[in-house]
Amino acid sequence: MVRCYYDLQGDFTQFSLGNGDFGVLDCRFWGSGFVALLGNQRFVAVSRYDEPRPRLLADPHLADAEIHSWTLIPPNYTLSRHVEVLVATGSTILVVDASDSQDQVLQQGPFSHITVSPNGKFVGLYTGEGKVWVISSDFQENHSEYDTGMGSNLPLDFAWCGNSSVVLVWEDLGNGLSGLFLQLRRWKMGSVN
Repeated sequence: MVRCYYDLQGDFTQFSLGNGDFGVLDCRFWGSGFVALLGNQRFVAVSRYDEPRPRLLADPHLADAEIHSWTLIPPNYTLSRHVEVLVATGSTILVVDASDSQDQVLQQGPFSHITVSPNGKFVGLYTGEGKVWVISSDFQENHSEYDTGMGSNLPLDFAWCGNSSVVLVWEDLGNGLSGLFLQLRRWKMGSVN
């Protein structure tokens, strides 16, 4: 059961995702909706909170596969005008929408972190080998690749800072900022440099 709270007094609307006994493992949100990862490795999308109509996305055939990370591209940034889910599994990325699941046939994974730029044009990927890779959201252009030198030490967080840089955060190791065409800059928390 999903509850959408619409004020600070605790008033809410409630609806079901229709997911049976699988349960919800994780969710990703955008301004007017969300996608939930179900226990059976399927995705369900709700495009509008005010009129929730859960829609099961195409089957990515991941029943026995590990999902390393996943994110979404909101509908206003896709050609189809429907939400797209980017799923890191094996060494590749799958793009899942309402009608299809497409393997992008990448070989650089596994990708422990995926993040989409605020304008929806770029995808930031962090590999298990410590490399930051920035590509176009249609997977046609490689804009930047950088070896952080961190090896298999995964960051706590990996997010966009505007539309031209990604920020990485490691516990006790400081932070890094990598631009689309720049090198990594590191600093410790609290530093003014």
